[in-house]
Amino acid sequence: MLEELSRHHVAGEVSLLGLPDRFLPAGAAADVQADVELDPESLARRIGELVKGA
Repeated sequence: MLEELSRHHVAGEVSLLGLPDRFLPAGAAADVQADVELDPESLARRIGELVKGA
């Protein structure tokens, strides 16, 4: 969806928060999420930074 909106210049400024395009280490889900900054604390911090920068 985002790609299509971008093609038509409708998406505006977008920040993607998701899994990186690489293999992740094995381990507990919480540890892996923290490693790629997708744990609740990291997401809250990153979203807060995005909102303040808007």
